[in-house]
Amino acid sequence: MADPNAYGVLPHLKACPASASGSSEFVWLDASALAAASGLDDFEQSAEFLSPAALQKWQQRHAKKAQQAHLRRLRYPRPSMFSPHAAPFVPAALRRLEPQRYGKASSGSDSPLQVCHPWMTAMRRGAVGQTAPVRKAQAEVVVSLGPWDTRELSDLAGKLSDRAGEGYGPDLGAVSLFCRELHDRFESHQGPACAAQFVTQLKECVMNEFWAWWHWDSPTSVVHLSEENESRALCFLSSATAIAVFVADLFAQDLLPAKCLHICLDLLVARMTVIEQLYAVHNMVSHASVRIYDGQTMVHFAEHLCTHAIAIQSNSSIVHQKFNRDHVSECTREVCDIVKGWIGVGPSSLLSPAPVNPHLVVSPSFPSCTYAQPSPFKGGRSSG
Repeated sequence: MADPNAYGVLPHLKACPASASGSSEFVWLDASALAAASGLDDFEQSAEFLSPAALQKWQQRHAKKAQQAHLRRLRYPRPSMFSPHAAPFVPAALRRLEPQRYGKASSGSDSPLQVCHPWMTAMRRGAVGQTAPVRKAQAEVVVSLGPWDTRELSDLAGKLSDRAGEGYGPDLGAVSLFCRELHDRFESHQGPACAAQFVTQLKECVMNEFWAWWHWDSPTSVVHLSEENESRALCFLSSATAIAVFVADLFAQDLLPAKCLHICLDLLVARMTVIEQLYAVHNMVSHASVRIYDGQTMVHFAEHLCTHAIAIQSNSSIVHQKFNRDHVSECTREVCDIVKGWIGVGPSSLLSPAPVNPHLVVSPSFPSCTYAQPSPFKGGRSSG
């Protein structure tokens, strides 16, 4: 029989001479060699290691190492399938404003676990930061408070979408800029995979919010809003419009693909019945800027808009704004004029992320909702 040590496979095992039958009957080994082969360090091999305090410390250290290894294996897993039995998605802002109708979110247990993320304070500060240094500093704090896996990134994206959907006050225009800072910090500190997963989770959250606020078939759509209280109706509409603008701002910051913006615009135009849908289109096109122009798609969209906007009847408004059909034509023409103004610039595929200012007040001849004007719909043209 060949020596087991000849190939270095068992460096610490020593076989006895072979028997007459040609097989080894037993092996013997040195205790220190066995300890070294098992990976124990000098402290773990000592008698002091057997004390209760040392043993507890050893258990905690190895439990932490096992947890970290487990998180590395689970980081950024494929998202699970949505439950077909789940209740309809209700925007966070709507749940907060109308808990009697839609109820509160429940974990299904009597005592749900309340998760308090360590990054919440920095996230809220950064989301309203009015200067680039403030947003960058808070993004550094958020990213440092990991570890970041898919679940944690999803929670962060959801909180940012909720913040953008609050829709009240000019400081909320900084949310998209803060998202850009977070992406850059994730990329530099956690790696490209983490940054890409953050963008994926952000896209899922904001597209769900947009669908819930604007899709005709959604039970929470503002298109079906029938609220006698004008101030509450304006709050709902402000949140819906803020989410629409947030989609465009994220695109302008290169955090959403153009396809997402086109999906949202097509959804608004497909079944136009109220003037606020046209206002949302104007705001999204204005905030997306020339970056959305690719030389073809937006030209077709403008033609599509002209065809469908004529379905909006006089005074057809979520908040009972008074206007006539001439106002609809004027609004449509202004959106088309924006697109025509981009033709001379050419396709935007080579443009870098736009240095947009979400606080910039677009001034069309009809009411426009921006972060700086969260509730601009009280005015409007009379039907006279």
